[in-house]
Amino acid sequence: MQDRADGAARSRGGADGGLSSNGLSLQAVRDIAEEVGLDTKFIDQAAASLLHDPPGKGPGLLGGAITHQVSDTFARTLSQAQRVELLDVIRESLHHPGEIRDVMGGIEWRAVGQVSRTTVTIHSDDESVSIRVFSDLSGLATLTWLAPIVSSLVVGGLVAGALQATVLGSFAIVGIAGAVGVGTARTIWAATTKFFRRRTERLREEIALYLNR
Repeated sequence: MQDRADGAARSRGGADGGLSSNGLSLQAVRDIAEEVGLDTKFIDQAAASLLHDPPGKGPGLLGGAITHQVSDTFARTLSQAQRVELLDVIRESLHHPGEIRDVMGGIEWRAVGQVSRTTVTIHSDDESVSIRVFSDLSGLATLTWLAPIVSSLVVGGLVAGALQATVLGSFAIVGIAGAVGVGTARTIWAATTKFFRRRTERLREEIALYLNR
């Protein structure tokens, strides 16, 4: 088994033109995965995740936005009691007590003790009430991406060591593992950011329902 991965990389390079100036072809990577005992469906999933949305289109390279923001303005006023009720609406919607502070004459509610940071700002005057909901997911995105990629690279290194692969074979195995890790991270992040986008929209809708009644 010592040279399986290395031999696969060399043989596929000649058959598919995989070892070109552009790197291994997708079919060559599939063939190498089969040679070293990896399920090719993970290669296809990683490739689909990376290639489905070209840079600058759709959700981008990460698979989704790392911030979400919505805002609205309502033609009404707020009494002190209604401000308290509105804050309760926010707490109940997010299932989190959060903390409150005054910011430039307005009220800011923000989540505390969480990787994701959600902030709701409320400004009111004699004619209108404006709200802004902002979710910063940068910390969560870092954890979501690091965990699958690092885990995949570690597994790839262990597999290469177990097979006693040569340098070229080791690079092929670790490269495949890294691609799987990136594809997995992107898939997880796409689902995560969609959840937070829906949560941000739902909070805006519940705030609007209260202020429009």
